[in-house]
Amino acid sequence: DFLLMLCSVGQHYPGFETDIHGAKQDEDGVYRVRVLKMAG
Repeated sequence: DFLLMLCSVGQHYPGFETDIHGAKQDEDGVYRVRVLKMAG
């Protein structure tokens, strides 16, 4: 929920965008984050 709130801040308040390391918005406007799982 916290990351979604940060992503929406820039949409509602231009100039207050937040760069979240690893979060990318796809062509449909959905944010994606790559998650790595430790082997073993």
